[in-house]
Amino acid sequence: ALVIGNSGYRYLNALPNPARDARSVESALQMAGFQVMAGRDLDLPNTLRLLNRLKAQVQPGDAVVVYFAGHGLTIDNQSMLLPVDFTSAYAKNLSSATAKAIPLDQGLVQPLRAAGARFTLIIADACRDISSLTSATRGLSRGLAPPQTGAKGVIVAYSTGAGQTAADGIQGANSPFTTQLLVALRTPNEPVRSALSRIRSTVEAQTGGMQVPAVYDEAVGEFYFLIR
Repeated sequence: ALVIGNSGYRYLNALPNPARDARSVESALQMAGFQVMAGRDLDLPNTLRLLNRLKAQVQPGDAVVVYFAGHGLTIDNQSMLLPVDFTSAYAKNLSSATAKAIPLDQGLVQPLRAAGARFTLIIADACRDISSLTSATRGLSRGLAPPQTGAKGVIVAYSTGAGQTAADGIQGANSPFTTQLLVALRTPNEPVRSALSRIRSTVEAQTGGMQVPAVYDEAVGEFYFLIR
């Protein structure tokens, strides 16, 4: 598993909870038996270094979980996960954003599938509001877009759907989405599809319909976080 939590953005508004969320998820995954590599407040070079370590360690038939908490955006219908050194100037077009952020499809989904992972779950609690970016940027839209390329064996879960932003949580607590994800990680013998469905329903109810998680499922068979 790979866990990244970015709170200390240098040029965008800082976020109180992602680093704390990432620590909680890292601990829960370790308790469930995952081999976890983790990083917090990562700039682009360190993010790429960690991603390359992950891809190098994936063996054919492995199950892989990637969790990212922090800022994310969509440009020209392509989702980007933002390192802490991302600036608003990089969001002016798709090519500059792709060079300075992590494209979800090309940077995560496709490489892990190519590495031979049998099952990949990518979780992005990454649709916080970015006050320094405006809709005047060409092709920029709020929230994350659906994955562009379907990949067998992959589930992509977003903390909120297209056009929405995700709540960061109250001071000292985890975000609403990650709070429910932690319940799932600690619940034995529950299929991941059932867990994600329950997370979606609970977060929607707790936020009064303002935040509805989205799931894109291309997996085959069942996967469990924890079996006892």
